[in-house]
Amino acid sequence: MSLIQREDLRLAISIGLAAGLGSLSSVPDGYYMPLTIAAVMAGSYGSSYVLGLQRVVCTGLGAIVLLICQPALALLPFPFGLGLTLGLIRLIGGLLGLQAGYKIAGLVVIMGWTMQSTAAIDSWLGLKIIWTALGVLLALLSLHLFWPNTAIRDHHRNVQSLLAMQREALLQARVLMTGSTEIWLQPSERKQMHRQLMHALVELKKSRPAAIVELGVNPYGQPLAHLWHELERCCAALAGCITALRALREFQEFSAEIEILHCQEAALLAGCIDQLGDWIARLKANPLQLYSIQL
Repeated sequence: MSLIQREDLRLAISIGLAAGLGSLSSVPDGYYMPLTIAAVMAGSYGSSYVLGLQRVVCTGLGAIVLLICQPALALLPFPFGLGLTLGLIRLIGGLLGLQAGYKIAGLVVIMGWTMQSTAAIDSWLGLKIIWTALGVLLALLSLHLFWPNTAIRDHHRNVQSLLAMQREALLQARVLMTGSTEIWLQPSERKQMHRQLMHALVELKKSRPAAIVELGVNPYGQPLAHLWHELERCCAALAGCITALRALREFQEFSAEIEILHCQEAALLAGCIDQLGDWIARLKANPLQLYSIQL
């Protein structure tokens, strides 16, 4: 197992580039950009976007609270004024539903209140917001340029693999009904196929959360999330049907009525096989094509 992961290498390259740009710039406080990248660059684009958005918003929130509260509470003792301001930030962060970004607002207040003079605080806050926003943009750009994550592509690949295995299982059940010997499998082989199918269904469920994260903010409001939910529901239902079809015995001579019933069942399975083949082709071409048809 490699000790260096692509996420670590991507983070190191991004921080190095940001540090170089910050040091070459004549604008002061350029070190805020690599610090922002180190804080917001997560393993996926969606989570990094959420962290970056909260960091920018809370940096601005801290700046506004600092500019209002510092002169308003100047007559109070320093510990009481700073404590009241931090409590106000925590209250606002809770009302806005911020997960961790309000801590950044608190840091802005503490650094501005304790380390910056009153005359220089306006310019310092402006530079910090600008460098923070640039750091977030560079982090998101790096996620696209340097070894982008493939969670969505991997999830689609798992869906295609599972659908192909279910199609093969239905084809084998149809063979048993019609008595054809073109792709005859032994019972042990069919059992092994069923185990692989169940394993593929588990892998599909495992890959879905990472793909959801890759959709970014409000993933469940996007068509792909609904498509994945419907596909997983259909695959689970098909898995149950395939499990029931495992009880089929090899083709035997039955009465004419039973043979007619078997022919109708085989025709139904043939339609399901064709439908699964169409879904697989649509997934390879454009997954959103599936969203316009009834699953």
